[in-house]
Amino acid sequence: NLVSKKLQNEAEEHRHAILAFDEMDVKRCYEFDHRSNIIYGPHKKMNVAIVRGLFIPWKQVVWFDFDTPMSKDLLLEVFVNRALFKFEDVLLIWEIMD
Repeated sequence: NLVSKKLQNEAEEHRHAILAFDEMDVKRCYEFDHRSNIIYGPHKKMNVAIVRGLFIPWKQVVWFDFDTPMSKDLLLEVFVNRALFKFEDVLLIWEIMD
């Protein structure tokens, strides 16, 4: 995957990371993505998972979806399918705010 390829030749400091999840309200309307020729919406929430460097400033979105609440199974799916277990350390931040 993209994150693994990006970090395969980097120093150990680059492989310490934070996995952060966030949920945000989105405007309930239809949106058309011209590049992918896809219509999105209408949705209430967008969820995103981002891997950020702990010691070196970098970040990469590794997952996003609409109207999909985070669960333990989804967390494991994101972690395993994005090969985040290849990092030296991964801290988990799960921000819950209304």
